[in-house]
Amino acid sequence: MRFCVLFMLFLVASCTRLEQPAGALEIQFEQLHGLWFDIAHSANALQEGCENTTILNSATTEDSMSFVYECFRKGWWENYPGVATTSDDYPRLVELHFDDDPNGLFIPTHYWLLAEGDNDSWIAVGEPQEELLWIYARNFRLEANQLADIKEILVERGYFSARYLNRNLAFTSHYQNNPVSDDML
Repeated sequence: MRFCVLFMLFLVASCTRLEQPAGALEIQFEQLHGLWFDIAHSANALQEGCENTTILNSATTEDSMSFVYECFRKGWWENYPGVATTSDDYPRLVELHFDDDPNGLFIPTHYWLLAEGDNDSWIAVGEPQEELLWIYARNFRLEANQLADIKEILVERGYFSARYLNRNLAFTSHYQNNPVSDDML
């Protein structure tokens, strides 16, 4: 009996409740409409070996939008369509619903809008609890000072540490010709 009680306590303690990060921005799908280039992201199974990753958002309504995630991997273009919606439980949380997952690659399918640039020029989305982050831009390249500013915002808001960002943020092929040194923060 004691074992059952301890086991149940362990299960309850190990279940992490999703918490909205302080300062998470309100999602407005019409602002996310269009083509976004993946500039940098934390390591994740879906993007392992991917180059030239983009996401095209279209067919928006107030509470949903269609998207196509695309990347070039091992000589082939891969496309994963789906629909993004706001969460019923967390209005600032975006949930991704992929149409298909043939390779079993998809990582947690929710994220928060953590920061955005002027005129929707860039966005930082992710789940700080799970150490997931993506930086997307309207242009296929960001200037080094812009990326440094984004990283500074994420650190100031307490989402990620500078050390984490400097060690775990992978720059994509969109950004490879414009690297950022570790002392940019």
